Amino acid sequence: MGLFRSKKIQSLLIFIIAMIVILWIFQDNVLSVSVLKNSSSEIELLETKDTDSAYLEKIEKFSIIEYSNNEKILYKINADIYHSYKNSPVELLNVQVKSFNESQLEAAIMSSNRAQIQESGEIIFNGNVNIETINNVYHEIDSETFIFTPNKGEIKSNEEVFYKGERAEIKANGMLMNIDNDKLVLKDTVNITHDSGAIVDTSELLINHSNGEKIYTSENKTLYRSNENEITANAGLIMDMNKNLTNLRGKVNILQKSGATIKTSNLQVDSSNDKEIYKTDYPTEYISGESNIKSNRMSYDVISKKIDLFGAVNAIYE
Repeated sequence: MGLFRSKKIQSLLIFIIAMIVILWIFQDNVLSVSVLKNSSSEIELLETKDTDSAYLEKIEKFSIIEYSNNEKILYKINADIYHSYKNSPVELLNVQVKSFNESQLEAAIMSSNRAQIQESGEIIFNGNVNIETINNVYHEIDSETFIFTPNKGEIKSNEEVFYKGERAEIKANGMLMNIDNDKLVLKDTVNITHDSGAIVDTSELLINHSNGEKIYTSENKTLYRSNENEITANAGLIMDMNKNLTNLRGKVNILQKSGATIKTSNLQVDSSNDKEIYKTDYPTEYISGESNIKSNRMSYDVISKKIDLFGAVNAIYE
């Protein structure tokens, strides 16, 4: 019996010693698994905390009215989602801002997919903005950011702007609009791509949609390019998008594909009904390698390549 107990105790001691040796050999792996498990748990906890603390407050179907110091309504905001953050501006999703003028009538209505409210009171729109004016005029504009300043009653962008116009797409280096009227200015260099295929380069383009008109005006040097001709005008242009007419102002120089040149003033370009006709009632000089022709007026059908010179025509041929 004593021998049995002695062998049993010996076996238990051998087992304990073997376990100690095994644990000592694999202790690094056991610790690594333990640490990894704890780290994974901590990462999951941190991710959960980050997700939960992405914003401090979320409000659906958000609405607010902002008043001035003299208790006049500046604007009203409606948004599908409102998010507030600890160290960032309030963010609005699918937002509409209604501004009010001095008479407390609705002025412009601005809508966008995303906007932020700054501590200064300015509202910054991101991406595409649709603006509907007090007279139901509609502007569709795209830029990285637009800034609405309620106290000044203006909306502007200092970045590249894309404007969807009547019969044209326009790119500019900025924009400024007063919310109390139907006019806006596309700033600095302006590029107009007309549906007719013409490309116009100018600057400081005024877009006027008042009284049902759609008039684009610039008083700066303008380059008008079509498939057949390149035209420069030193005093700008007036584009009537309702009538599809462009008036190139001041001294005008037309360079044809053939190399011939036409010098005149105040040229009208008629692009209606798929035409391209140049007309002027001012003195005109046609210069080619073979001739120099002067007249009082001109009509030039670009498609048929027919030029009519009228009144006191004087021609010199070489």
